[in-house]
Amino acid sequence: MGVASSKVDTLSYYKVSLVIENCGNYMSEKLVDPILAGTITVYAGEPILSFEVPSDLVVVSEPNSHSIRLAIDKALTWDHDQYVLRAREWSQRRVIREQRESGSVLSALIAHIISQVGRNDNEMSPPS
Repeated sequence: MGVASSKVDTLSYYKVSLVIENCGNYMSEKLVDPILAGTITVYAGEPILSFEVPSDLVVVSEPNSHSIRLAIDKALTWDHDQYVLRAREWSQRRVIREQRESGSVLSALIAHIISQVGRNDNEMSPPS
């Protein structure tokens, strides 16, 4: 087995990834990394439209085993080669490219959290 050199490289070996997001205030690397890897993403979490992720890049599921199983079955019917092309096109968008070049979505999130330290809860703004 060994140590994975890159999460995205490791994900790229798989046709489908399951992402269960536990926080709806931002788009984490859990959603972005599988798309960048070209693995069809089954997603249970906040509505993806709030993150500007095209619906043809994510199979949306409710966070329960029956819905997830149905979503995985649906993902397995998608044309993987076409998915990879759409994912590459989306990943070249300026905002996504800037987040990747800055280190990762996680780096952007950490920067946002640091900028919010010491602010009153009522003054906190969502990450951009």
